[in-house]
Amino acid sequence: MAIDGARIQRVTKEGLFYLDDEGEEAFIDFAVCYERQLAKFMEPENLKHHQEINHLSDEDLEKSIERRKNWKVVGERDFSAIPPYMVFYTDPFIRFEFATVDDLQEIRFFIQKKTGWRTYGG
Repeated sequence: MAIDGARIQRVTKEGLFYLDDEGEEAFIDFAVCYERQLAKFMEPENLKHHQEINHLSDEDLEKSIERRKNWKVVGERDFSAIPPYMVFYTDPFIRFEFATVDDLQEIRFFIQKKTGWRTYGG
């Protein structure tokens, strides 16, 4: 589902409030997004793939897992896409599209610096 980034109402340490397609306030829980992405990353086939493409020893894989846990990733972003966007690991994923890179950057900065949660990407 793609939503205009202008519908974001506020961001708290717990999550993001936005207006859904009916104009009702909805909530994205960052802790739930984090748990979903971590569970997906920890699936055996995904760990094996991650280890192979990054040429990691078993010890390095464990370090990578610990880093991933500490990153507190709740979504992805792409500044180079047209339009730039951010996707949260909800079920199903919710994608916010932004008018400008600066608009996306403002939300990304706030989420990461003010709440401690992160989005992955460039």
